[in-house]
Amino acid sequence: MPEKAIVAFIDILGYGNIVKDCKNEIEVAKSLENLMIKTSQMFKKVKDRSIDNKDAEFYRNKIIDNIKVKYISDTFLFTLQPITLHDDKLKYHDNILMCMWLYFKFISMLCPRIIGKTGLILKGGISIDSHYENEFDGNLFIFSKAYNNAYNAQKKETARIVIDDKLLSYLKEMSYLDEYPEFFYEDDDKKLCFDFYCLLRNDDKSKKVISDIKKGILANICKYRNDSDAMSKLKYFVKYHNKKIKELKFDDSVISI
Repeated sequence: MPEKAIVAFIDILGYGNIVKDCKNEIEVAKSLENLMIKTSQMFKKVKDRSIDNKDAEFYRNKIIDNIKVKYISDTFLFTLQPITLHDDKLKYHDNILMCMWLYFKFISMLCPRIIGKTGLILKGGISIDSHYENEFDGNLFIFSKAYNNAYNAQKKETARIVIDDKLLSYLKEMSYLDEYPEFFYEDDDKKLCFDFYCLLRNDDKSKKVISDIKKGILANICKYRNDSDAMSKLKYFVKYHNKKIKELKFDDSVISI
């Protein structure tokens, strides 16, 4: 029987338009490829960071080994399997919380980076259920209810990453939302969503990231001003962006859209 896992399906909106508009421009393809390579390397570097507590460092790296990040065309897959990693020094409940914290931290590292570097917005879904995957000869085989749930959660959505009902129930059961609410926000329709900007703070580094995002979003608004579907998704993201700028207490006259 397949093990239970948390799976995130995150899609880059507007990727198809880039391929269509730049199909003969190999430098655009290479630029995107380089971004994806460096993003993958960013996750690997987390494991190389030394910390004073060697037991904690060993445990952190065991968790990282169980977080799989795959990039396929315009889609990222984040898988945490198994969701528990037994450690004699941690209670079962605390063990799960630590695994999920690092998993969601990895997703939070991805979102502002991709949006800021490309101006392209994201949508997605995250779920929990049975999951089996296997890599062989450069191929990836997936047989997964969690994957299906995550895909369906984002299928008709706009620029947000939806926490599906099954994962929401699990987060409540584990009291995860009480422990780590910073990863999520409740949208106007009461859907729980992953917060794209949860990693950002009111500092110069985050301000640079947000300024890059603003520049890219404005460029796409200008480019797709006659595309009603694209504009609808961009307007949705702009509303989210401006709300977060106020929450972070930035000078919104500079980096709001």
